[in-house]
Amino acid sequence: QTQISRQMLARSAMGRLGQVHSQAQRAVSKILAGALFMSLTLVLQENFLTATFLARSVRSVRRDQLVRGDNIVACADGGVYLTMEERKGNMKMKPRYKKRRGKIWAREMPDGSYELLEEEKTEQPLPSPSTDSAELLRQIAETRHALRLCAFMEAAAHSPAFTVEHGIKALDMLSRQKQELTAENRTQLAAHPGLEVLVDRMEKLLAQAASAREEGGEGESIGPRLTTTALRAIAICRDDVSVPHRLVVPLASEAALAASDLSNQEIAVNVWAISRLKELTRLLQDNLLPLMVQNDRLLGAREYCKKKARYEYGLLKEAIIILRRDVPYLRQFLPMW
Repeated sequence: QTQISRQMLARSAMGRLGQVHSQAQRAVSKILAGALFMSLTLVLQENFLTATFLARSVRSVRRDQLVRGDNIVACADGGVYLTMEERKGNMKMKPRYKKRRGKIWAREMPDGSYELLEEEKTEQPLPSPSTDSAELLRQIAETRHALRLCAFMEAAAHSPAFTVEHGIKALDMLSRQKQELTAENRTQLAAHPGLEVLVDRMEKLLAQAASAREEGGEGESIGPRLTTTALRAIAICRDDVSVPHRLVVPLASEAALAASDLSNQEIAVNVWAISRLKELTRLLQDNLLPLMVQNDRLLGAREYCKKKARYEYGLLKEAIIILRRDVPYLRQFLPMW
């Protein structure tokens, strides 16, 4: 038994020695692998820094050591060289022109500084109105300044291709350009003869469409989109231009015919226009507004705009507050905000 116990102890000791030996071998292999990785990393870093230094030294050749040829920049001692294309590609060029405070500056100075570009802005002559409907609509949309637009409409209103849609497009462009006009320009716009010609032509076209419908024929259909655009444009220019106010009554009749096809956003815009133009005629609040309030259409439009059309939601909120404040009997129809 003593011999057997000694043999068992010897075997266990040998097993422990073997485990210690294998652990020592693994530790040594890890140390050697780490040292090899560090040495390779240092070599790669040294090579990268050397290559970077050489590249920078090539690109930083002093200007007085360069001999400029037709297509290359070569060193005087016959060393490395860069082509003009490579040298220009590495330089960050400044822009030729820049615009600051509405003025154009050009890079003309030798040191790269900018000076004000003095150029006479010659005003292009107005185009002749087209006889094609689509082309005439494009000409109206491309006329950016309100006074030029009125001057163009003075001749375009008599074009055979002119329709109510062209007149509404012109009113929409005027409303969009109103914020860019000075006080003097707004005074000139209010008394411009082209605006008077435009409104007269639109009154005739709307009257012809209404009479054609009364006689049972097929009059010109404006639709909800155009009536909404027209009322919105007149509401925006309410305080600056009074000539288009004559179009409110016929446009209110056209909008009442198209009220059933109004979308939620168009309902919000129409209610806002009614709140701005209610002093001109009672047709807006007595005939047009009830068509938008009935069957909870206004509530549905408010919920829709609250989620998906925040701009129209703000217009609708402002309109309901104004109408409830200024027209007391509408408080029983309009919802509380």
